[in-house]
Amino acid sequence: MPLAAILDAQRDFSAGELDADMKRRDDVPMMKAGARQMADWRVLNSGLIQQRSGRRFLFAAALGSRTDDVEVAPGKIYHLCFGADGSIRIIDAATNIQVFGNVGYPWAAGTIWQIVWTQVKVSLAQTDVVVCFNGMQPVIFSYDGVTPWTTSLFAFSVGADGIPAVPFLRLAAPGATITPSGSGGAGTVVNLVASAAVFLPAHANTYFRWANTRMRITAVADSQHATATLLEQMNPTQQLTVTARTGASGTPIFILGQSV
Repeated sequence: MPLAAILDAQRDFSAGELDADMKRRDDVPMMKAGARQMADWRVLNSGLIQQRSGRRFLFAAALGSRTDDVEVAPGKIYHLCFGADGSIRIIDAATNIQVFGNVGYPWAAGTIWQIVWTQVKVSLAQTDVVVCFNGMQPVIFSYDGVTPWTTSLFAFSVGADGIPAVPFLRLAAPGATITPSGSGGAGTVVNLVASAAVFLPAHANTYFRWANTRMRITAVADSQHATATLLEQMNPTQQLTVTARTGASGTPIFILGQSV
């Protein structure tokens, strides 16, 4: 009695669609990782294949706009339609019915591609979509599964000390220094002097961090001079003067900004 043939399921398609000349090349390893025809399929990094996504015409009123999808719950998908007229519409993907709309945003047909958004899972029920665009305060669109979509402006949370929990970006170029006129606690006004062009007029009413001390810029005189109000007790500092030395190659041993 002959043995039954054992047919293994093919799971590796990393070779893609094979040329017709490969039809009888069972001796080639590539033959085991390819397919005769793979129209409308794409190979994943894992070697598996997935049907290629395509395009479909959805909303006649959204011509010239951008549409992205967001899944707020398993199987619950909404279309985010960013209009070239500075609008946003949220449409239920299951019914193609608009459930939210708003206008007055700064993007246009030529800049709509610059919109950046991210999905934040606030809780099991609530999903926030944070939309960012150049020159615009980020906007939050919230979904909780009960009330309709709502919108609000993004704002940083405030810590127990009453100071907004904002992130900080290095502003002074490497080698530049900022020197305050004095020290003190919250409410103390200090003058800041930079060794290079650092300050801009737009820095007024923004938060700075100097030596882990947070302060708010109240006025900018020029690119090297500004006034700030301390938001917390300034850490004590001490200035030490040391003799400059260089190594064998002439490189200074002490480098500006180095911890000693």
